[in-house]
Amino acid sequence: MMPTFTLALHKPGHASAYHANALTRADYVAEMVRQYMVQTYGDGVYSSGYSVITTLLKPDQDAAFRAVREGVLAYDQRHGYRGPEATLDLPSSGATIADFEESLGDLEIANELYPAVVESASEKEVSAYIKNVGPVILKDGALAFVHASLSPKTSADRRIKRGSLIRVLRNDKSGWVIVQYPKAEAALVSLDTHNGAIRALVGGFDFNRTKYNHVIQAYRQPGSSFKPFIYSAALEKGFTPFTLVDDSPIVIHDPNQNGGEAWEPHNYENEYLGPIRLRIGLAESKNMVAIRVLKAISPGYAQEYIKRFGFESNRQPAYLSMALGAGEATPLQMATAYAVFANGGFRVKPYFIDQILDNSGKPLSRTQPILAGEGAEQVIDPRNAFIMTSMMK
Repeated sequence: MMPTFTLALHKPGHASAYHANALTRADYVAEMVRQYMVQTYGDGVYSSGYSVITTLLKPDQDAAFRAVREGVLAYDQRHGYRGPEATLDLPSSGATIADFEESLGDLEIANELYPAVVESASEKEVSAYIKNVGPVILKDGALAFVHASLSPKTSADRRIKRGSLIRVLRNDKSGWVIVQYPKAEAALVSLDTHNGAIRALVGGFDFNRTKYNHVIQAYRQPGSSFKPFIYSAALEKGFTPFTLVDDSPIVIHDPNQNGGEAWEPHNYENEYLGPIRLRIGLAESKNMVAIRVLKAISPGYAQEYIKRFGFESNRQPAYLSMALGAGEATPLQMATAYAVFANGGFRVKPYFIDQILDNSGKPLSRTQPILAGEGAEQVIDPRNAFIMTSMMK
């Protein structure tokens, strides 16, 4: 008789995919934790059995995940259906479950968007097989987004037909609906303004598509969301919420103020109100008011002032276009900067790890944040923070 060990060696191997059933979707934070732990404790951390407790709050993280997913899908749908992702091989007739699963192969269920292969399609209904779920008949509202792609008049590349690879999402109200894998990206971060603890962070639409964390890596133009920091600088220079500023068209000819040729900015929809209070200019996001305010206090002063909020001056060129958010900042920088207004003028340091425990449950380290009003640096006058908070309500 062969020994058990020898029998085991000759036994055919079997493997199945492992899918972690996380209590919440926090892939980007998990990667941030992994990178921190390896950098701090070395590669041995993978087998050390350490536990990491983050600052995330499950209700906040769940809400952030849904907000990003729903927002990106809504944006993508407003731009129309691009057509099936691909055409998969299916038998001409009599396809079995094994055929469907084989055709879907190793396609991932991305952000709860399930891959499905179409068995048959008409303008009234689509019969499809959803990976890991099974067959389903889609009709009525489930087809609303792709209705044009079911028409015989649709171009071949956009037509949904037998073998088409589509994406479906389970809607709590109407069941499965056809969507599409979006091209757009988004991110969301929220933090406790008193101590800087990150309560929710979603770095992109789908971590499996890209590990690029838009919250901490993506420098983008903040646009009008940057205007409050210019207004805060103006308050420091003597402006008040009742200061009158002209909201009328302006042309900037000075290359030292615009960085190049003559610049003729506009308000949204070209609507102008003439002289208005500073408070109204911010509330209605008037570009002409923001530009004239910045011109009055000087771009150089504003560039230096915004460093108090944590912005990098080299990413905020000292031109009048700074008033319209033409520089660059990450979402985390923006959240940290707005926290200064919310907490009375203090700059807190964002953090995402609360404590680290060893394999026996004993604490290895615990973050001791510097609190607003209790050690954190006061970067703007509390009266300035109060007025700005009032103006933004």
